[in-house]
Amino acid sequence: MFSKLSKVFMMAALVLTVALPGLANAGPEQWPTTLKLGFIPTEGAADSAKRAKPIAAELEKDLGVKVEIFTASDYNGIITAMANKHIDLAYFGPKSYVEAAEKANAEAIVMELNKDGQPGYTGIIIT
Repeated sequence: MFSKLSKVFMMAALVLTVALPGLANAGPEQWPTTLKLGFIPTEGAADSAKRAKPIAAELEKDLGVKVEIFTASDYNGIITAMANKHIDLAYFGPKSYVEAAEKANAEAIVMELNKDGQPGYTGIIIT
């Protein structure tokens, strides 16, 4: 029904739904009007944007703010956008997250877990 990526962003929406209301005490002028979400390309940038639309719609519904999708031709573009404050959130794979943490002070708020509940990923080499 939902892809793994969709589940990750739904969890992010849940986390943000809990975390962002703290801004409500600060006053409407400090509450964000737009949330910019970056996606590393797993296919062409246009396909990444298309794949992200349902997630953006769910976040908009849950958070009550406009969500803009940002894609780049490679993950370095997403990291650069984060470092320059052009995006607020991003979906990273393991390697790109490590680089984003080093270069853009990225902080994981949601992490995929395997069937045993452990963080990590599986690589497959086909020859």
